[in-house]
Amino acid sequence: MKLKCLIFILLTLMCWPFSVNAEKLPTLEIGVENSWPPFANAHGEGISVDIVRAALEAVGQDYHLHVKPYARVLRDVESGVLGAGFNVSRQVSTESRFIFGERPLLQVQASFFYAADTAYNYHSIEDMPDKTRIALILGYEYGDAYERQRYRFQEFQVARQQQIVKMLLAGRVDVAIMFDEVANFTLTSMGLPSTALRKGSRNHISDIYMVFSRKNPDALSYARLLDQGLLQIQGSGRYQQLLGQQ
Repeated sequence: MKLKCLIFILLTLMCWPFSVNAEKLPTLEIGVENSWPPFANAHGEGISVDIVRAALEAVGQDYHLHVKPYARVLRDVESGVLGAGFNVSRQVSTESRFIFGERPLLQVQASFFYAADTAYNYHSIEDMPDKTRIALILGYEYGDAYERQRYRFQEFQVARQQQIVKMLLAGRVDVAIMFDEVANFTLTSMGLPSTALRKGSRNHISDIYMVFSRKNPDALSYARLLDQGLLQIQGSGRYQQLLGQQ
């Protein structure tokens, strides 16, 4: 009798984790921005898109991607219309709005960019004088240091990277903050030489995440699943292959 009880307990313990893992989460509705090439573009393609797809597929999580302007992605995740969204920088202003996992999708650097024929050369946000005209993407995060200083500037927020380049070249703004790889990709796609803009000092290095809605009761479970998927593709070498597409 004791032996039968022991066997029953062992079988129960062996089966328990599998029954939990088999309880599949609903399809995750994810928003991805439409103007951050080469990481994400208007067709829902790019390096960070490929990373998210690979990570979720590695853990068997179903998902739908919705391609939208970045500011709309953030609004829809915050309101609960979408369960998750990317590419979001982790900083004070976003940690209060969304749930983050432990692992970023990638890390990128953003710098100050100027028209090549101008003399502007700021070493930090603190160096910029009041009323500096600065071009930004609507809804983007530019680091905690910028958040503390942004009230001093005259901001021109636009939806697409090409608009930033055109504003710089037309002299409508003094400076822009752009992610380095994105600036290079955008110039190439516009048929402009890399020398059309002048890259200045670094503004910040940003860890880029997929964030989850605080209104979704499964948000923490989705975040843990994504972390597991990222860990798997990093261990297999797939992550390094995808990142090498830059």
